[in-house]
Amino acid sequence: MNCYKYMFKELYDQTLFSRLYKYEKKMIKQLPKMINNVQYPYKNEYNILKKINDPNIIKINEVYEDTDYFYNVMDFYERGDLYFNINNRRLSIKDYKKLLKKIIEPIFIVHKLNIVHMDLKLENYVLDNNSNNFILIDFHLAQTHPYSYYKLEQISNIVGTKPFIAPEIYDGYYCKSSDMYSLGC
Repeated sequence: MNCYKYMFKELYDQTLFSRLYKYEKKMIKQLPKMINNVQYPYKNEYNILKKINDPNIIKINEVYEDTDYFYNVMDFYERGDLYFNINNRRLSIKDYKKLLKKIIEPIFIVHKLNIVHMDLKLENYVLDNNSNNFILIDFHLAQTHPYSYYKLEQISNIVGTKPFIAPEIYDGYYCKSSDMYSLGC
């Protein structure tokens, strides 16, 4: 794979462990392979997303890696995330009524595939470039959960964004309903 066609000219965003670069109409997510001499689960998002084929869930177009980093190449959604669109009053009251259905549908799809997103928040829904649908993104914390909806499964770390973390995660457990708690927040 010719990774050099993506010349990282514009750092778009940075999280605790990843960097997002914008290149033309693509977003390149750079993930470290090691953090503090411990292997980081850098392929988790890729492995989760290759199981999903839904127009309302982000797709990875290509991947590549070098000695230190793994890169996911995805489409860039220039219309912004749900948080941005609400704060800038780009959605009307009429839109809010349709919005709830649009943000719940992708969650049901991933749950049917036994996946828990683990980081649902307004910033992880982006407005599609060609429609008024929201695309669910950022699956790097996602976990598989092949059990019933409420069966708690142990988790080794507290993950997610603090205001949206379900209470059971603080106790070291998660389940599919943990996503619904986050969505409610």
